[in-house]
Amino acid sequence: SKFNDLGKPLMRYPGGTASNYLNLAKGWHEAWPGAYANASNRVSSFNKGMTNAGKGTKGEEIGKFIDFLQATDATSTFVVNLTTMSGTDVATVLDIIKNRGEELDYVDLANEGYFGQYTSIIADEASYMALAKDRADTVRSRFPNAKIGALLPSQIYTKEIYLRGGGSSASSQ
Repeated sequence: SKFNDLGKPLMRYPGGTASNYLNLAKGWHEAWPGAYANASNRVSSFNKGMTNAGKGTKGEEIGKFIDFLQATDATSTFVVNLTTMSGTDVATVLDIIKNRGEELDYVDLANEGYFGQYTSIIADEASYMALAKDRADTVRSRFPNAKIGALLPSQIYTKEIYLRGGGSSASSQ
């Protein structure tokens, strides 16, 4: 009812830094090979927070997100995790959403993946584009009408150059 009282704004799921650690296929946050040393502390903290929030032994369940969409007729941007979720994990989660009869209208390919803590997975523009293309193909095969958004760093508003190698907000990258 609180969501409906707000006028059903566009919501983003999952959102925030924690979404980069969340593997929705498994329900829990995890680190990736080459992650910063403090990643295990973040993962532990995120998972403890989920347990304290009543997520039980299953962690974050994608079915509850689908239930929410269906109960509220919410419009949502779904964030595809490029850091801890493999292509198979992404396909599994998208299949669950599709098999429950839900459509994804908007999909973001990662969240905050431009920060240095993700460089072992997203080292540069080319590595982002390779992951994004693969995941976009996975999305399109299940949700052909979805609008897919590439990573748009918040720095684009404050710094002309934000990509290593000189990419800029004015470039075609």
